[in-house]
Amino acid sequence: MKKSIPVKKPTHDSDDRQKPSGVKQPKGRTAKGGSAAESRHHPEKPKKESSSKAPGADVGQQASQLRSAKPGRDDQREALFNSGAVGNFREVMVLQYEVTQICGILFDIDSDCLRVGKIIDEMPADGVKLYERYVRSWLENHPLLSKAEVRFSGRGVHCILHFATPVEIKSDRRREQWDTVIRAVQRSLPSDPEAPSLLAMTRPLGSVNSKTGRQVELIKEGEPVTEQEVLHFAEDLTRRGFATVTQILFGATTVSPCPFCCKVDSTLHAAAPLYRTNDPGVTNRGTCYGCGKVTLTKLVDLVLKGREEVAVDDDANSEAVAPASGDEFDDQDCPFHVPANGQGDE
Repeated sequence: MKKSIPVKKPTHDSDDRQKPSGVKQPKGRTAKGGSAAESRHHPEKPKKESSSKAPGADVGQQASQLRSAKPGRDDQREALFNSGAVGNFREVMVLQYEVTQICGILFDIDSDCLRVGKIIDEMPADGVKLYERYVRSWLENHPLLSKAEVRFSGRGVHCILHFATPVEIKSDRRREQWDTVIRAVQRSLPSDPEAPSLLAMTRPLGSVNSKTGRQVELIKEGEPVTEQEVLHFAEDLTRRGFATVTQILFGATTVSPCPFCCKVDSTLHAAAPLYRTNDPGVTNRGTCYGCGKVTLTKLVDLVLKGREEVAVDDDANSEAVAPASGDEFDDQDCPFHVPANGQGDE
């Protein structure tokens, strides 16, 4: 009697055949590009939403809700770049490389950034009184700054230099130049050191600052300025920074008594150098026979302490929390380094 010989199954009928990677082929026929479960799904039956979430999804969603609920997030803003759009922060803000026009320069003067001392003897209650007591004279002490429009932001003061014709930004090089120029011009006044340059935004007139519940008002109308006026001012800061800032703060380049040592018969001399130079060691120094040489950093430090606590989405338009500024500025933080030649060239 012959033994029956088992017949081997053809390899192409086996469901356990191996891929080159060694992974078994899943059972069941599937549609191209889909799983077996998807191929069995009825086309008219709604799919069940997957309950699986990426790790940290709930935390990220809660953080996003907290950010959107923060006071001031939906307040109206007015861009000082491109077309001057008005809307909330997220609607108006763009990336820096997307700036193609500069419509104005913002000085954000806030009592949180100012120091009570030898220049400001008492901090005013709000921005309107701050302007009347101090900011008005600072602006009037310089012909360019006197053309600034002034708004009460609902808390502080926004001084804005509006360009008669927007400055065109057609290259990265020109964008970098104007970023440097605007930062130098902003530092001529004791304004918020964290305020943006090219991406500055103010609060539109008539809008409400949700943090204080007060309406944005026009304090003083401004006059349009030209590109060349701003460039000449920036060059002046480069050539005689200490003398220019002293003129703005005190109304003169010679101050008696000296605001540093306050000695009887002392005088702070801020005369500009007789020869042309942009060496900060020369242009950003003053002299007093009582206290010796004084740096521009120390002069600014008399009135500006910096923002010790920076809130998200504050009047300076900062999207993220900025690092806290210390009470003392580094000597290299304040001097103006603006190229004297070719500032407005392509």
